[in-house]
Amino acid sequence: MSEFSRLLTRLRESAGHKSAREFYRVAGGRPAFGCTYKQYLNVEAGRHVPGPRLVSALVAVLRLWEHPDRARRFAHAYLRALLGAGEAAEFLLGALATGAGAVTPLKRAIDRDWAARSR
Repeated sequence: MSEFSRLLTRLRESAGHKSAREFYRVAGGRPAFGCTYKQYLNVEAGRHVPGPRLVSALVAVLRLWEHPDRARRFAHAYLRALLGAGEAAEFLLGALATGAGAVTPLKRAIDRDWAARSR
């Protein structure tokens, strides 16, 4: 089971759905998720990484925008599942971890260079 599938299972359960089947059915089934129950179950079991349509549906059904910490964990786990454990995933996660307006070493260097040129 992957980190993403474990997190998805915990989020489903914390939303009050004891089983994957109940969650799939109550959320709207195939029209809402864009996949069959078996395909959804493969995602929750960690046998398949979901595509963008299913991820969008999960974000909506789980109302992740209401919980920024859960949303961040969900996005990080999804990127790791999508990219695997490697430099690409760590680079993207590190880049995304830097909040808007945060001063990165590159930003400091650019600011110093700009200040030196403008004098």
